[in-house]
Amino acid sequence: LLSILVVVTTGLRSLAAYLCKLSLASLSAHLLKALRARLFFALLSAPDAGRHRDGDLAIRLTTDVERLRNTMIHGLLPVLANLRATIGMFAVMGWMNLQLAVVVFAGAVPCFLLARLLTQRIGIKARQHRRSESDLASTAVENFNARSAAPDASESRFDQEFLLRNERNLDRGTEMVTASASLQRAIEVLSALVLALVIWRGSTLVINQQITPGDLLVFVTYLQTAMKQSTRKIGRQLAQLSQSCVSIERLMAVLDQNLDAHEESTDCGASEEQPICL
Repeated sequence: LLSILVVVTTGLRSLAAYLCKLSLASLSAHLLKALRARLFFALLSAPDAGRHRDGDLAIRLTTDVERLRNTMIHGLLPVLANLRATIGMFAVMGWMNLQLAVVVFAGAVPCFLLARLLTQRIGIKARQHRRSESDLASTAVENFNARSAAPDASESRFDQEFLLRNERNLDRGTEMVTASASLQRAIEVLSALVLALVIWRGSTLVINQQITPGDLLVFVTYLQTAMKQSTRKIGRQLAQLSQSCVSIERLMAVLDQNLDAHEESTDCGASEEQPICL
């Protein structure tokens, strides 16, 4: 009976996770479909749309929206789940031993500050990478159009500019990946330091006979298991969210331009349409 109960519980949990992700994917698909359509018409109606290159506009309509969709599906639920697990972990540790839980909480503060600093760095690198991707796509489109207009032109002029953009995009992508990897490794190192502090403080309590060696062993085992399951996921999810925030900024920039143009035209009495907003 116990074996059957374990199988049924696992199956129900898997079914609930599947239905949750399926519903979120369907909802995000419909929302982003409407968002992409609004972006398209916003770019068409924007008075300064011509200052954006064709490749940059295509990247905003495709890659940025797709990155937002992936974040909604693969980033939102795991972040909420890890946040709930972290709160529960601190609650359990506080129940097991309040002094050691305070040590863990004190060590978590530098982790949070470092994560915030590194996520800002990831955001900067992601903006540079997105800008280089837009330049690369725009260069490719312009070169295709130029070759179609002048098929007898020298190919070296077209190839040299594209290769230069491609090399720059590779460098920006490498810098962004390096920043993301540094965030994950930094969180793992700080987690190991927190574990070392807990072991040191716990050993002091054992020597003073305030807790038993078994209590310390149980606490350290629980902490190590919880940190091993969460630290890598948290680092990866923070890096993904930082990159997604850059895509959101790029989408908002388009909508804000259209909204500003709408406000100016409304002040002049030229239009009464509803503004486009995210």
